[in-house]
Amino acid sequence: MKILITMSGGFAGFDNEEVLRLNTDEMEESVAQLVKQKAQEIGIDPEDEQERFITGEVGADFLRYDILIEDGDQEFRITFMDDESPETEQIRSLVKDLKEIRTE
Repeated sequence: MKILITMSGGFAGFDNEEVLRLNTDEMEESVAQLVKQKAQEIGIDPEDEQERFITGEVGADFLRYDILIEDGDQEFRITFMDDESPETEQIRSLVKDLKEIRTE
């Protein structure tokens, strides 16, 4: 499984700035399983859908995150605005957890 997270917008005007890139094939098996588990916890199922937009508040100052998950020949994209709303809490948690896993 490969995961790429980019962000755009915000006060700084980011333009598809890479936040993180993970490849479970390059990780220890236990860490790779944790990454896959975190992705599955938010209901990612590339066989059912290929793209999901999570909306809360809309505003030019919010960061927009684009997440691309590739698993074999299947692709799944999630786009959301980081507005701290309940609608985006689960996906924000995923981004935070993946950042922590990457730095371990």
